Amino acid sequence: METFEKLSPTLAGEKRLNCSRWLVVLCLLCCLASCTGKKVAVVQNKQLIVNDLKNSFVITNPTNHSIEFQLDINHFFPLSDTSLLQIIRQQAQQDTIPLEQAAWRFVANTSFHEIPYTGETWQHAPTLFLNSVGGGFCDDQASVLAKLWQKLGFQARVYGLEGHVVPEVHVNNRWEMFDPDHRIYYFDSTRQILSVKQLATLDSSQILDTLPNISCNPAFLATTPISRHYLRDFFETKADNKDQTAWHLNYPKISNQFSLPANSSLVFTFNEKQKRMEAFVQLEKGAEGTLQIPLVPFSANGDCQFSLENKNFHAQQNFRFPHQQFFHQLKIQNTNQKTFIYYLVNPLLPFVKSKNELKVIGSKKLQLSAAYVRPKSQLFFGEVGYYFHTKSIEYRDFLLKLAKLKPKKIDSAFILKHYREFLNLDRSLTEKDKLYEELRLKRAMMMLTMNPKYSVEKAEEVYPISLFYLYNATKDGKIEMLMRFLK
Repeated sequence: METFEKLSPTLAGEKRLNCSRWLVVLCLLCCLASCTGKKVAVVQNKQLIVNDLKNSFVITNPTNHSIEFQLDINHFFPLSDTSLLQIIRQQAQQDTIPLEQAAWRFVANTSFHEIPYTGETWQHAPTLFLNSVGGGFCDDQASVLAKLWQKLGFQARVYGLEGHVVPEVHVNNRWEMFDPDHRIYYFDSTRQILSVKQLATLDSSQILDTLPNISCNPAFLATTPISRHYLRDFFETKADNKDQTAWHLNYPKISNQFSLPANSSLVFTFNEKQKRMEAFVQLEKGAEGTLQIPLVPFSANGDCQFSLENKNFHAQQNFRFPHQQFFHQLKIQNTNQKTFIYYLVNPLLPFVKSKNELKVIGSKKLQLSAAYVRPKSQLFFGEVGYYFHTKSIEYRDFLLKLAKLKPKKIDSAFILKHYREFLNLDRSLTEKDKLYEELRLKRAMMMLTMNPKYSVEKAEEVYPISLFYLYNATKDGKIEMLMRFLK
């Protein structure tokens, strides 16, 4: 039985008065909030497991209006300016290396060499490049690193050479060159890291490489033929060396804000075969509103009309987004049938785990779930460059051994001999498997010899990388990819 305290008329009156006062205050606060238009953020935290049965994160907007939100996956993705600088500072402290070198190492290890997605400078924004694009030519990686150095408080510049671009950072009252594309830097006998001008004036015998630095590319050690070619052709042509910072770092500011239109979902799928994340937005029929994703939209399938900066587009089957501009905020107008918009995700950014934490801060509540989604079979930007970059990291010690051999001539006997050593690195292969792989290598060599784009002289010039790529492409059945790469 419930019991109630019997109040005196005076106390009861005071309580009624206090209640009335709180109701008035509450009404005033509500009126004030509505007058100022201030939105109350909705914070959602969810733990999601990625495995063979559920390989995707799904963020769904089931409402009839657009919802803006911020996303954080495992306190890492997408990288923001703040989190990116924090990661670099932590890396410097953990590895006991200078801050400027930690920044170089991060960019070198999370980007790959590839024909650029665009020739425009909008992709040089560090967070966009590292979260989404991931690959490009030397100028793209140099620009990203130079901008990161500036954000860390250093003076930095982008230096154009004859056929190459590198960044320099000003530390200890001097300039130092760190090449993120070739993943190398050099120093002299006094252990001072060299600048572009010093590399152009010093004799090659006075230049030392960075070993035993684990982040460096063994193909570009100071003693290898490819490194001598690199130093001679790029740095010694001093007449062409010039500061190009103003152009490379001229790009618009890019927001990390997300927005999903009505009746749409953002999906991140782990592709187990390619060991990479894929991202796409699924627009249901009739979906409309603002679509804003801080990643680069690559292609679309379906039937959808949208606008960007007063320009109208119609995305249908196998639609490819133009590369000249960044399609950041799209106004979805008519979705005539279910449409998929695919985005680039940097395959070298390791942000997915078996157990994952998602945090969403939005204007309204979204649905967060895990699901199984079949990975897409289409070719994404950067597949070739990403493949070879990861392989060169995975078998670094073997690549270093090849670099030290420095053969005068590369013939079929030499190639077959060291391919057996390469196969021995894979303990899962039986002797029968290795014999079969050697036959595949002989066939691959025949195919490459018949390719007019391929020449033995060129392969010897870029040894040991050329031999290493041949071994990987043969073993993984990607000779066609290698032939495209040679073009």
